[in-house]
Amino acid sequence: MNKNRLTLIVIIVLTALAGLAVWSGLSTHKSSIREAGKSAETTPQNGNEAADGSLEALAGRLELSPPVLDAIIRSIRDHGIPPLRVHQLLLQKKTEFNDLIGQMQPSKDGGESFTPHAREVLSALNAGDFDKARSLLQKVLSELEAGTVSPDKDPDLKALTLARLGRLENLQLEYKKAADYFGQAAQAAQKDSLALKSDLYGWQGTALFLAEDFEQAEKAYKESLTLAEKAFSPVHPAQVNALNNLAGLYRSTGRPKLAEPLYLKAMDIRQKALGPRHPSLAAPLSNLASLYLEMGDYKQAVILLENALAIREEALGPDDPSVAASLNNLANVYQAVGNPDKAKELLLQSLDITRKALGPDHLRVAMTLNNLAKLSQRQGDDEGARARYLEALAISEKVLGPVHPDVAAILINLAELDMKADQLDKAEILWRKAMTILEATVGPEHPDVQKIKEQLAQIRIANAKKSIQ
Repeated sequence: MNKNRLTLIVIIVLTALAGLAVWSGLSTHKSSIREAGKSAETTPQNGNEAADGSLEALAGRLELSPPVLDAIIRSIRDHGIPPLRVHQLLLQKKTEFNDLIGQMQPSKDGGESFTPHAREVLSALNAGDFDKARSLLQKVLSELEAGTVSPDKDPDLKALTLARLGRLENLQLEYKKAADYFGQAAQAAQKDSLALKSDLYGWQGTALFLAEDFEQAEKAYKESLTLAEKAFSPVHPAQVNALNNLAGLYRSTGRPKLAEPLYLKAMDIRQKALGPRHPSLAAPLSNLASLYLEMGDYKQAVILLENALAIREEALGPDDPSVAASLNNLANVYQAVGNPDKAKELLLQSLDITRKALGPDHLRVAMTLNNLAKLSQRQGDDEGARARYLEALAISEKVLGPVHPDVAAILINLAELDMKADQLDKAEILWRKAMTILEATVGPEHPDVQKIKEQLAQIRIANAKKSIQ
C-alpha cells in the first residue's frame, strides 16, 4: 500500500491525539497531512537570535534543561526531520530522556545505583553531554568484561547497560545503532529473564522500524510476542503491547489483514482483564476503527468509533474532553466518506465541550478550530476557514510561545487562502513569516524551507507579469 495513503488514513482517525494544523500544499515527505498549530515568532530580526531566545522558553515548557534540549534539537536537525513533526518528536524524546534519567537515579537511601558510574552518567545526561554519558556506559561494559565490576547485585547488569546505550542512541535518532544495542542486550539477558528479553526485543523492533528495516523489525516483534506469551498470563497487558507492536508494523507495511487478528486478540485481552465497558477500551477501539477505515470497511469503523464514544460518555460523562476527542474522530471519518454536514455537526459539538472543559485557550480548542477551518475550506467557505485558522493561530501562539515550527503550518494554510484569492502581497508576508520560523528551527537548507522559497519565487514572477501588463 502507498505509504502516503496509509499515513493519511491513520491521521484522519487519530487526529484528536495528534497536532493541530494541516499543511497541505508544500511537503514532499511521506504524507500530505502535517500536524501543527503551536507557536512562532512572526518578525524576528535575526534567525539565530530567535532560535537562541526561544530555546530557554521552549525548554521551560518541556521541563528540560536548555543544554539537554539543545542536544536533542541538534540530533533532530542533523537527521532532517520535517519541521512539522518536531513538536511531537520533542514530546516523545522528553519522555525517553526522563525514562533514562529515572533508570540512573541513585537509590532512595542515598547509595549508588546498581549501575556503576551512575552518578557520573546522570550528571552527563543532565548537562546534555550525551557523548560523555555514552563513554561512561561503554566503560561499564569494559569493566564487566575485564571482571573489575561484578554483576552480583544484578545478573542482568550487562543487558541493562547495553539497553541504556540503546536508549541513548534512540534519544539521538540513531535508530540502527540503537537496534544493535537492544539486540545485544536481549542476547545478554539471563535465560530466565523472559519479561526483560521480551521488552528488549520490543525496543529493538521499534528501533528497526524507525530505521525502516521492516523485515528485521518483524522478526524482533515476533520474538518479543513469543517471549511475552511465555512470561505472562493470557490476560497480562504486556501481551497487549507486543501484539500492538506487531500489528502496527503490519499496518505500516500495507498488510492490514495480518494486523486485524492481532488487534482483535489485544482487544479481547483488555476486555477480559477490565470488562467490556471500561473507559481505557475507547482508545484501542479507535485504533481498530482506523484499521477498518484503511481496509475500506467504513461501516465497521463508524460502529467502533460510536462504541468508543458511548463508553466515554457512560464512564466519564458527556462533557469530558475525551468525549470531544471521540467526536473529532467520528467527524474525520464522516469527512472521509463524503458527509461534511455530519462532520461539521460533530466538530461543533466537540468544540463546545472542549471550550467548556478545558477553557477557551487550550490547544485542543485550536485543534478543533483547525479541523473546522479545513472543512470550511473544502466546502468553498474560504472566509469561514480564514476566521477559524486565525483563531487557532492566536491560541497556539499564546499557549506555546514565540518560535515553534508547527505554527508555520497555520501560516501556510492562510497563505494558500490568500494565493487562491489572488492577494499575493498578503500571501507573501505569511510565506516569509513561516520561512523565518522554519529557518530558525530546522535550518535554512531544509527541503520545506526550499519549498516556501519556490512559492515566493512564483509570487515574484506573477508580480513581474502584472507590472509588464
